[in-house]
Amino acid sequence: MILADEETRQRYTESGVWGTVSLDAIFRKSAAAHPDRLAIVDAPDRASWTSGAPQRLTYGEADERINRISALFSQMGLAPNHVIGLMLPNTTDAVLTYLAAWRSGLVVAPFPLTWRKRSLQPALETIGAKAIVTQDRIEQNDLSTLMRDVAAEVFGIRYMLGFGDGLAEGILNIADVIGEFGEAPVSVDVQRGENAADHVATLTFSGTADGQIIPIPRSHNQWIATGLMTLLETRAETGSSFLSPFVLTGTAGLGGGLVPWLLSSGTLHLHHFQSLNGFAAHCSEAAPDHVLCPAALESHVMERLDAGSVPATLLPVWPGTHDRKTARPAGDRSVIDLTVLDELALFANRREAGAPVSALPLGPVTVPGGSRQSLTLLEISSGTIPTGLSEEKETREVLRVRGPMAPSRDTMTSFVYVPTTKDGYLETTILARIVPGSPRRAVPEARAGRLLMVGGLPVGVNETDDAYTSHESVRDASLYVSDENAGISQLALAVVPEHAAPFTQAEAERLGDAEGLAEHARPTRVTRAASLPRRLAGDLDEKAVKSA
Repeated sequence: MILADEETRQRYTESGVWGTVSLDAIFRKSAAAHPDRLAIVDAPDRASWTSGAPQRLTYGEADERINRISALFSQMGLAPNHVIGLMLPNTTDAVLTYLAAWRSGLVVAPFPLTWRKRSLQPALETIGAKAIVTQDRIEQNDLSTLMRDVAAEVFGIRYMLGFGDGLAEGILNIADVIGEFGEAPVSVDVQRGENAADHVATLTFSGTADGQIIPIPRSHNQWIATGLMTLLETRAETGSSFLSPFVLTGTAGLGGGLVPWLLSSGTLHLHHFQSLNGFAAHCSEAAPDHVLCPAALESHVMERLDAGSVPATLLPVWPGTHDRKTARPAGDRSVIDLTVLDELALFANRREAGAPVSALPLGPVTVPGGSRQSLTLLEISSGTIPTGLSEEKETREVLRVRGPMAPSRDTMTSFVYVPTTKDGYLETTILARIVPGSPRRAVPEARAGRLLMVGGLPVGVNETDDAYTSHESVRDASLYVSDENAGISQLALAVVPEHAAPFTQAEAERLGDAEGLAEHARPTRVTRAASLPRRLAGDLDEKAVKSA
């Protein structure tokens, strides 16, 4: 399935950004050249949060496993361009499934681990998924039962597959089936009539300012351009190692971790975040060349890397609007800031020693910075939109993106409508302050329409805040996003109580049921506050709330 128009494909191919090699073909080449090199490594504590002992796979071992899973997909009747949904944690099984699906010509739609039935069911119906691959559990969450029950109500789902010893009844255990193929080599060779790298590789998810959920199709070439942004800016060498706590469901995990690893023919260490100490211990044990982390935890991670004498390049991931003043200037350690722009694009920028995080440049973005032969991988612009924060017709600058890593206008309209300009820019929901100068730059500050993004889904703050404020014991309430659990953003609720009695988590859940709020719009934590200070755009100042 090729969605980009011929003119776009020709333009980016001539620029040297797009090619003819798919993501799976890149892995296959690495496996042929370095079969004994370590490729994918599970977190050492895997057995404590999901089924299965931690695995360490060489390129040769992984390639053989990928062939078997791909053969299983083909034998089940899954054909090129069919969509499969994934609900998998950060394990070697997830990486193998991605590569096996691409080897079979399938399109992968990964779902955030925070999603539940009310989000999953309409998404599966929209994308027309034919199969689902899941895990038996993550910590205490029974994923396989959840996905089986959702699939039962979605027309078109043919197969339920999974990993783990405790899969729900009716779900095929992939490891058991491919183990029955015997010792004979298994191979799958899907022939594409056109350039394989131009075909859609994934459908990830984002949202618009009015709260619409949108699947984002992205081709192999678009993912390669996204990964190049990170790889070239880090100046990673062939065979480099990466450690990432980000689940493979969006731009951070895929474009910041998985694709740079593929392009470097290196080693990918997968982490499931439970604590800073555990993360630091994993970094010390793996001794990776590059470590990804949520920007909110950057200072803590850097301190632990320093304490453990781990000289890795640090890659803090900024979710668009996070307060950049929290970052400390880079010292001797290399720091590459990754900014996710509504799952539409990823901006990578090297933080110079002694300098703070830089604002986003407006105009063409080339990497690596300072190179005479740099590639243009992204273009950022701004435009005005009404804020709706008062009766006056106020406007704010909103960021827009286009380029070889961003889905094209034609690509987007093949699935859903996303606001675009006449010259092909995709409009994000990120409001920014424009910094004059040459070149002009933009500092992300807030979300348009008081929108929060949690697990890839939009949450309209005005409506949900009103619902919680309607409770008799609540004077004021406001939702905010908590990044304390690295790699998985969660929704929290700050409450100013009307009386001395606190507004509890149980009361929040009962109120959510009564108001019919979607599951992803319900807080996982309730924080008591003396007041709810707000920024200019009307969104909650989380730092001030925590100190109230």
